[in-house]
Amino acid sequence: MSKLHQFLFLLAIITIGCNRQEDNFPPVPYLEYRSMQPTENGIGITVYFQDGDGDIDTITYLPCVSDGRAIFQDTAAKKVILASEDTVFASDDIIKIIYDYGIKKIDPVSQNGSMKGTITLSLDSANIQLVLWAFPQEKKYFKITLYDRAGNSSNSVITPYFN
Repeated sequence: MSKLHQFLFLLAIITIGCNRQEDNFPPVPYLEYRSMQPTENGIGITVYFQDGDGDIDTITYLPCVSDGRAIFQDTAAKKVILASEDTVFASDDIIKIIYDYGIKKIDPVSQNGSMKGTITLSLDSANIQLVLWAFPQEKKYFKITLYDRAGNSSNSVITPYFN
């Protein structure tokens, strides 16, 4: 075998080895915002994800307004209010509005169970209308977080503002 062939063979092995390492993600999920598009029934938000041990479970969308306050619902008073995410309320009637989606089974991309890909989830127009109606003058956005079955949460990503 000539030196050129040996070099090309060695380069191919290194390239294959480097490509395999690409799928060795950490076990804590990672999330990256990709796009938000209007759909026939509301809004579709697409995110890219990675998870090293393949146990992703749930994704949440928390509606917020431009100054960072989350949207809560007071079910007793039948109104919607704003507060910081870690505000503690005395009433059990006040709940944080979180849109919670279970994730269907996704096949791993490698033998070690790593996963990556995109997820597009839809928020129907009734949910969007609640957020739009409650604070018409505020710019709104969604804070999105991915959770796995081990209790790990991803970094949170933010969608662009919408009114």
